[in-house]
Amino acid sequence: MSPIGREAAPDTALALVDLRGPRPGPTVALVAGVHGGKRAAVRALEQLAAELPGQLVAGRVLLLPAANPAALGSGLAQLSPLDSLNLNRVFPGRADGRPTERLAHRILRDVVAPADLLVDLHGSDGEEMVGAFAYAARPGLDPRVDSAARALAEQWGTPRIVWDTEGPRTLATSRFLQTAAHLSGVPAITVFEAGTTSDDPAATAAFVRGARRLLAAQGLI
Repeated sequence: MSPIGREAAPDTALALVDLRGPRPGPTVALVAGVHGGKRAAVRALEQLAAELPGQLVAGRVLLLPAANPAALGSGLAQLSPLDSLNLNRVFPGRADGRPTERLAHRILRDVVAPADLLVDLHGSDGEEMVGAFAYAARPGLDPRVDSAARALAEQWGTPRIVWDTEGPRTLATSRFLQTAAHLSGVPAITVFEAGTTSDDPAATAAFVRGARRLLAAQGLI
């Protein structure tokens, strides 16, 4: 992993893994660690970063295992220690905003914008126990993007899809990474895998299986 955009301040540097196959294909972005307490997803992307090089037959995979390094390093489940903001409540962010807002802006520019599809991996943080499902905004503004997001959830293999038809309908009010991507024209879902702890190895294994199913369905592996 290497920081992208070295001109950035340290609090907005991203360790992005950029993998490319030998043939053309879609770009799939997988993001974890938006909330620092949800470590099972972070471990899953770290595992994929070690396993996928040399396995891609087409396309491009962008892996961002630690989207919120400050929160991950501090062990905070939801908030950043830099400004007490929740990264998954400030998208699309601001280039001239507080550290978490600048981080959101950078993720949108450097991870979402190059992607054709995006998955935001979440899970239990040790206090919030969740089951396995996919969440997606479905505002009905672009049926093509809505349909692609549903296909994305099916390719992941989630047992349930939760559609939000009442959520934000403009990028400026998107708040969530998944919604910001979707409203930018990039089909996106947020996936949860069942776990009872923040670092549940069963959840990590489930995230890896889902990602591999998706990449295979897209013809990348």
